[in-house]
Amino acid sequence: LFLIDTDVSYEFLGGIKNTRTAIMAYLIGLLAISSIKVTATTYVVMHGVGAPWTLAPSFLPGKAVGQVVDIVWMLFNAVAPLFISYFRSHREIPIVIEISTSAPTYIDSAGEYETLKKSGGNHYESTL
Repeated sequence: LFLIDTDVSYEFLGGIKNTRTAIMAYLIGLLAISSIKVTATTYVVMHGVGAPWTLAPSFLPGKAVGQVVDIVWMLFNAVAPLFISYFRSHREIPIVIEISTSAPTYIDSAGEYETLKKSGGNHYESTL
């Protein structure tokens, strides 16, 4: 959604229109396979055995429908994100996160402001 919102475009996909089409295809595929996976998993938890449709033979020889669902789900959730993140890391400007703060000040008994001072070792002490 970030890529759609920020109008990111990849030339190898054919520009912004095809980039958005690829993103939407991935998101719709991800939602579809995740819905099927959650449905199958819920059935196993509630009944203690796989749903009958997951145990049926699939179009892949020697694989049940549930196994094919697992393979496709792993492609969408484990394999594709690795390639997508690697690709994006080499083609986009990285986010720079800077954490900074000024030294805290404390009022001592004379009403003076003084920062924390290191007193040896790994401990800091206030002058209060």
